Parts: sequence; C-alpha cells; structure tokens
Amino acid sequence: MELRLLSESDLHSLLSFEIGNRQWFEAYIDPRAETFYSVDGVREHITECLSLYRSQEMLPMLIVDGGGEIVGRINLRDIDMQNRSAYLGYRIGEAFTNRGLAKRAVKELIAQIAHLNLKALIAYVSADNIASQKVLQHNGFLPIKNHEDYVVIKGIFVDCIEYHHSL
Repeated sequence: MELRLLSESDLHSLLSFEIGNRQWFEAYIDPRAETFYSVDGVREHITECLSLYRSQEMLPMLIVDGGGEIVGRINLRDIDMQNRSAYLGYRIGEAFTNRGLAKRAVKELIAQIAHLNLKALIAYVSADNIASQKVLQHNGFLPIKNHEDYVVIKGIFVDCIEYHHSL
C-alpha cells in the first residue's frame, strides 16, 4: 500500500473505483451528484482537487495497492496555514476493508505531511462508525465533541463525533 497524489491520468481508474463503490460509500455519506459518475464529472472533480492542491488548500491522495489499483482515497481539505490545521477524510473501497489499510493510510499521511508544519488535524465520524473511530484513535486522534444531528444521510439525522490530533 502506498499513498500518491491524485493526477489527471487517474481519470478512468478513479471513475471505475467510485462507480464500483458507490452503494458502499452512500451507505455512510451523502450521495454525490449523479453528474459526478461520468468521465466529465470525475474530470471536473480531479481538476478542482488539483486546483485546491496548487493553492495549498487541499491534499488529494489515492491509496493504491502494490499493483497500482486504487483501493481508497485520503485527503486533507480546508488546509489553513494561518491556524495550521486541516480536516482529514478517507474512504476505503468495500473489497479492501478489514485489512488495516485505513489505519496504515492515516499513519502514512501523518508522516508525509510533517513538512507542512500543521499543528492539528480534525476529523468527523458518524457515531455509528466504530471502524473509523478505531482508525482515528489508533493514530492518536482524540474525541473532542459529540455533535447531535450533525448531518443528514438518506433523510436521516446522524450524530457525529469530532476528533482532533495534535501534531
């Protein structure tokens, strides 16, 4: 497993990954717009991510296996260099869960971003998502606050836990 920066050449493999895991992801997060699931939609997504990367507001990474297949994604978003903080998000494809990939990816990302001199990473996780809570705790994140009815997923209010990691 390795992390690498998203690139324009990932268009077709990323589209395949997202379509293949659409139902799995949508069980946990709000669905993306229907237009996302097309060559043009993913191309626009990659362009936006790379634009935010160039302006140092995002770090869009892919989690790939030894053969170069995308097995997940991990991102820092809303990077704030003034407050030296960023929000962590990740997703692992359904066929690749329960292998410790998320734990390893978060650990690797933390190691790779040392040069950014961030002080804190922030992550939100559904109160029901025990696996993600374990991933965060394993990597030094601490639960800071519970947020009732934080998001609506498939029309249902979901409680979330806010986690912080001091770097």
